[in-house]
Amino acid sequence: MDKLCWTIPILWMAFSCGPTEDGFYAFAAADPDRHTVLVQDDGFDLRTEALADKVIAAYLIYCDEKVEAPSSPAPAAQSFEEAKQSFIDDMAQADESCFLAAGMYLQKSRSFERIAPFRERWNAALRSGSFIAQFPGRELDRARKVATVLDGEEKYIYHGTFTTGLIAVDNPRVQLVLIQKPLSSVQQLVSEYTCLDPTTFALDLQVLGDPEAQQAYVERPLTRLERDINQVIDRHRVGFINQSFGTLGRATRERLQSEHDCPAVDLQKLLKLQNELLQRKEKHRKEAGLTASQAYLTIQAAGNEAALIDTLEDSRECSGIKQDTLVVGAVDKDRMPTSFTNLGNCVDLYTFGQDLIVPAPDDFNHVVSGTSFSVPFLIRALTLDHSPDETLDQIRKSLVSSLDIHRVFWDATLFDQFAFRVAGLDQGNVFPLISSSQALYADPP
Repeated sequence: MDKLCWTIPILWMAFSCGPTEDGFYAFAAADPDRHTVLVQDDGFDLRTEALADKVIAAYLIYCDEKVEAPSSPAPAAQSFEEAKQSFIDDMAQADESCFLAAGMYLQKSRSFERIAPFRERWNAALRSGSFIAQFPGRELDRARKVATVLDGEEKYIYHGTFTTGLIAVDNPRVQLVLIQKPLSSVQQLVSEYTCLDPTTFALDLQVLGDPEAQQAYVERPLTRLERDINQVIDRHRVGFINQSFGTLGRATRERLQSEHDCPAVDLQKLLKLQNELLQRKEKHRKEAGLTASQAYLTIQAAGNEAALIDTLEDSRECSGIKQDTLVVGAVDKDRMPTSFTNLGNCVDLYTFGQDLIVPAPDDFNHVVSGTSFSVPFLIRALTLDHSPDETLDQIRKSLVSSLDIHRVFWDATLFDQFAFRVAGLDQGNVFPLISSSQALYADPP
């Protein structure tokens, strides 16, 4: 990685240029006539052309290992009373261990530089219907390196570049505020899953079901990181939040419990309890004036577990956890649910989320799939279709009125602009990113 790019927050309004010769990055000036979108993601290449003059501020999440974070939700204790009191004590403390620091890593893959001469042809080929014909013979082997770099071990490094690029490329009506947030892929979460101990699990349920413990959880002070994010939302007048990552739902966790031959536990009861408490905490914070004063709309990915999510017992991503949130699933080119998207009453709407061509580092294009990308696709459409002067209520009502009977939002112009098509290629895929190398091995049309 290159060195950090640092600047003083008050100076962000004064500069309007891109990367500087010394490797540092000067942010664009804020424009009140543009929508401000906050993106929390992992892996931003700020030197990608699609982001030029779009980023007005960027932050890193920094955690001080010397500051101990309160444990939550289940303390290690032998008896219920000890566990309950330990939990209440922890909830009374404000977690000061993590905070936002102004700056951003300037990431750039050296691998791309070796194949830069292929960039224009590669990008053009992705948008054509004859991908294979454009890379015959030995050139096909060299072109495969693009897919190897993007789809190999580095693919999650650039997730933030894909999401922000989809929002910002050729979009004059947006400006971006970025928060670099380390994220884990579903595969990583699955691979690291461990069985839940029945004794500890039962104690967790007992503690979380206690009225005094619940009240302590609901009234827990904001963490330093939460306070910092609220200040960023207000300072930059954020109108939309792109939330492309979530948590594992009940269906996946129950499947993992079964695959690992774990002792039986009532995950459904725990998730219902946890998510009801989240709702109560969010309501309390809003009523107490502890949230950002700036009104904004969060667009949340529904998830890629191919699961039915109907209630708070199924998923944290269910509507209502946070107010002013829309949960978005993915449909394919035929406006049918993809093989990976979560479905059900908790999903507010669906939009295109399979095989999208998006900007990648070094200004290559790449093909991605997932509800992660349905989110920026929708935000792009909303920012292009609506003025920053419109209220969120007006935007939401307009969006709802445009949905079909299956709750699908469809923008034919944006579909034509970003859809990946290769004749004869089976475009079915698995979460989260379609492998561009599939196209390289497809039969020529």
